[in-house]
Amino acid sequence: MCIQGTDGCENPKPCRTRLTVLEYGVYDGDPVTKVLLQPLTGRTHQLRVHCEAVGHPIVGDYTYSLGADSAPYRMMLHAHLLQLPLEPLPLQAVAPDPFTTPADPRWRPQRCLRTVEGAVEALLEHRAAEERTEREEKERQREERRKQQDERRKRWRGREESEEQRRLCQQWLSEWTDV
Repeated sequence: MCIQGTDGCENPKPCRTRLTVLEYGVYDGDPVTKVLLQPLTGRTHQLRVHCEAVGHPIVGDYTYSLGADSAPYRMMLHAHLLQLPLEPLPLQAVAPDPFTTPADPRWRPQRCLRTVEGAVEALLEHRAAEERTEREEKERQREERRKQQDERRKRWRGREESEEQRRLCQQWLSEWTDV
């Protein structure tokens, strides 16, 4: 994956990520920002490439920091919420936030804008509203198609067959029965 307009990027594909800033702080003495990333498309390395493209590679991402970020014990990328649209019920898994001072003493938050839980709840509410709007629009379109079909049927039923149409139909039927 590559960002359109960067050197060596050929045939870029569309991809989108929603980013929500959660906290500002320091990790091992360096300034960092804790964010919630919601991939709206699913491209390989999408989150890593998008963060690097805006000048904020993921802490511990050795590859996309061009080898400069090798101190953390892991890449600080974590799936907090996974949803799988299975039938009859979707599967949802929530993992605790590992980016807390008790979990990793090198992380020191300085300013909290919103909690992970609050941001995820807002995202889920936003998604539910979008899905509701989409369902309502599809239902409106179905209803409009039904009305159009009913109108066509009414117009068709209201037509009288002309003498010419009747004569051609009789001729066609007789050709089939004479065979």
